[in-house]
Amino acid sequence: MTVNGYTITGSHYFFLNYYQVPNPDADKAGTSRGIIYPNFYVYQYEFFHYYELCMILRKNCGLMKSRGCGFSEINACLCAARYSVFRNSKTLMTAASKNYVDKTLEKIWEELNFLNDNTEGGFFKLRQAVDTAYKKRASYYKIVQGQKIEDGWKSQIEGIVADNDSKIRGDRVELLVLEEAGSNPNFRKSFIKGEALVQLGGNKIGIILAGGTGGDSGPNLEGLSDMYYDPEGHNVLPFLHNYT
Repeated sequence: MTVNGYTITGSHYFFLNYYQVPNPDADKAGTSRGIIYPNFYVYQYEFFHYYELCMILRKNCGLMKSRGCGFSEINACLCAARYSVFRNSKTLMTAASKNYVDKTLEKIWEELNFLNDNTEGGFFKLRQAVDTAYKKRASYYKIVQGQKIEDGWKSQIEGIVADNDSKIRGDRVELLVLEEAGSNPNFRKSFIKGEALVQLGGNKIGIILAGGTGGDSGPNLEGLSDMYYDPEGHNVLPFLHNYT
């Protein structure tokens, strides 16, 4: 969609129109912020174009960010959007800490429930086969010749607490989110294991979205720092800027 010379991607359109975030501008401190649709911000606009280019060019997506700038919400939205829009898609969201996984999954599940309740059926998805705290699949059961058969949209989102890199495994996925990579001492190995999940027969069928806050230091930040300064070595699409 193009407005006044600005073209927004499909993912950005979904974020602005179908996702909700806590209001950053409450009337006064100490009051309930409420929930609103996101505002348009230039750097988020640039990020969504960067994410789109990563998919087109089959490159991984790398991000080092400050705290409180909305990218955890964007990660949750990208997972929910893929689940809602792409039939049979598989999305995997991981982090080294259960707390990080639970917080992001909470945002995703809230969004799926919001879409079920408020899109007049447009994004409504039954979850009869798999509907747990860490995994949901859009499908329902039907009876065919006396047999119960799973049918439906069949998109899927799963969250894994990857406190050990060996837990980065499972079916091939189109989107693998490595959340809070700046606080993950196992990030290097997790990233390598993750590459196997977005490739099939040598063909890159998905991308890794790896990002985190750059405010940590020491071993927890080393993997994200390596990716930031050597994007080509991680098959990450470099982003030209004027800061380093």
